[in-house]
Amino acid sequence: MRLKAIKTGLRNALPLLYRFNPAGLRFALRVVIAALIAYGLARLLALPFGYWTVITAVIVMQGNIGGSLKAARERFIGTALGAGLGFLVTLIPVGPDYQWVRLALAIGASAYVVSLDARFRVAPITAIITLIVPQPGVSALAAALDRVVEILIGGAIGVLVALTVLPERAHRSLVKRIAALLRQLSGMLAIDMKGLHEPRDDAALSELIETSRDLIKTSVTLAEESSGERAARLTGGTAPDALVRTARRVRVNLIMIARATREPWPPEADRQLGAIFDNLGRSVAAHLSAQADALEAGRAIAPADGWEESFQRFEEGMAAFRANKENDALPTELMSRIFSLAFAVRQVKADLADLDDRIGEFAGTPRG
Repeated sequence: MRLKAIKTGLRNALPLLYRFNPAGLRFALRVVIAALIAYGLARLLALPFGYWTVITAVIVMQGNIGGSLKAARERFIGTALGAGLGFLVTLIPVGPDYQWVRLALAIGASAYVVSLDARFRVAPITAIITLIVPQPGVSALAAALDRVVEILIGGAIGVLVALTVLPERAHRSLVKRIAALLRQLSGMLAIDMKGLHEPRDDAALSELIETSRDLIKTSVTLAEESSGERAARLTGGTAPDALVRTARRVRVNLIMIARATREPWPPEADRQLGAIFDNLGRSVAAHLSAQADALEAGRAIAPADGWEESFQRFEEGMAAFRANKENDALPTELMSRIFSLAFAVRQVKADLADLDDRIGEFAGTPRG
């Protein structure tokens, strides 16, 4: 039993040993190639602190081209800022016993800049290295310039390798994430609609909600990186931010539906509205899956036949439900859930129409 527990622990701690990940292997290859090129160039040019070139090439190498461009830009700007501040404080006349004053001023100034913009977070580290690390006889200005040049070389190597060695574009990764998100939302809706008639699987629903939240977070980062690719003219098409925002709105409304379907309806409500919402739920779930397929295929999408009819039947059913005076005896909490569900359904329809437009804008955009 103990051996089995150890094996399970290793499996949980080292999942890569139990799962083949082609994207991970491609990334590892890019990192190795970038590091070896940087190492060889540092040796060839006899750079004084050549290890910074290698480290930068590795740090800049991200999962996609957009991420590498962003990392290279931020590291170079932060390094230049920190090196500049490190050099400027050396101009302050202090005695040998008060070198800490320069160090404190450089760290404080660079840390303040980081508080304004986290993209410059390497600035304090560079300022410290500029003031402390230089070899005897090497001026602070020379140390600062050396570090900036080496970071620039390492960043350039990382970007070039990202562009040429099994390149992965943030745009393509974003499309995959949004498609996966839409399929997760389709599964969420299926569980929600089932919850109108019988106790639902809340554990499975919670897992889908958590997974969809992670996909949204990843998509926000990928959208930023994809925008960097567009700025560098590596990817065409429209800006991806609107696609992510619209997908997020759809998710929020589906969570509202999940809250409104947390308990089965009593027989009198289920008899009047159950079949209507079942039909509507199947239509929306199918459309979410179709949107995912269209996004991955790079084509526009139109609602399936019967789409508008299912919403028309929904509106007619809700109107009949409101007009039925016998429903005034239903519990207030139940009525609140029913009308909250109806509101969320209308919002979903509007957001899905917007999402159709966003997917249409992405149609034909090169996937990289």
